[in-house]
Amino acid sequence: MKERKKEPIVLSIYIRIVAMFRFCLINCAAVLGAAAAATLAPNGNATNPIVNLGSAGSYLGVLQNNGTVVSWKGIPYAQPPVGNLRFMPPQALPSLGPTLVDTTTDALRCVQFAGAPYGVINSNIVGSRAGPGQEDCLKLWIWKPASIPAGAKLPVMLYIHGGGLQYSAAPNNDFSDWVGQSQNFIAVNVGYRLGALGFMAHPSLPSANAGLLDQRFAIQWIKKNIETFGGNPNNITIMGQSGGGYAVAAQIVLYDGDNQGLFQKAIPRSIQRSPMFHVGDLTDRNAQYFRLLNCTTGQAELDCFRQASVPALVNAYNSLTSYKASSG
Repeated sequence: MKERKKEPIVLSIYIRIVAMFRFCLINCAAVLGAAAAATLAPNGNATNPIVNLGSAGSYLGVLQNNGTVVSWKGIPYAQPPVGNLRFMPPQALPSLGPTLVDTTTDALRCVQFAGAPYGVINSNIVGSRAGPGQEDCLKLWIWKPASIPAGAKLPVMLYIHGGGLQYSAAPNNDFSDWVGQSQNFIAVNVGYRLGALGFMAHPSLPSANAGLLDQRFAIQWIKKNIETFGGNPNNITIMGQSGGGYAVAAQIVLYDGDNQGLFQKAIPRSIQRSPMFHVGDLTDRNAQYFRLLNCTTGQAELDCFRQASVPALVNAYNSLTSYKASSG
């Protein structure tokens, strides 16, 4: 009889515990769903999610947020812009074949032009993986709900990070929480060239603003490959904040506003209101920059520029104290 009298109390406690941890139970159910979906996939499993993109390569991802999200942290979308490709528009990758690439940890950020000597970066500004960065940085970070299969046609958001087009990095904005809680979209962050490597104009260059071209090339890659992740290539939103917001506005107006159906929506946030430099300043600024690098004129100047070390590029760029941003 005593045991029977206690049963309602035990039941009441149990109900309260269930209510308190209902979100945990929901997450657990999502984990089980993710495991079931992964088991049916031809490549990978619940603990080793793999996406096979054919000639674009195969990539090992990692589970996050109690197994509700799969992320890939640094899938390349273009050739490394080094050597003769420095300052050039992004170039397509060669066929990568069947090699499996590990993208379970963050790739390195792009070279940082943060107003400090090379290698001295404020980690409070650019995130926990603070460092000088590297030129081989044209990568994508992708987060998707773990339980969705290829062909699910979820909306896609591409985020362009801020930092005045000079510093910060894609992994500083981790969207695993957003994707894990909503379970109804795929998030992508893009790494693009910054500072002098991404936004230097020169008469010998075929085009300027390589950083903007990187972003456009990344959107093309997403359009082509995101369906394999479960995304909808015809429902892509580009979004950015501060310098990233400026980049979004630029993507809207590039090529006379013809985006060739690459994205359907755009959200520029905290956008800069005017160009970073007045047009009249650019010629003198570039001339000063080349003098700081001990480069000469014409094509030889560009060749010298291409051969300069990354520390030299950064330190000379940060010495251009006479040329400040006009706003933003």
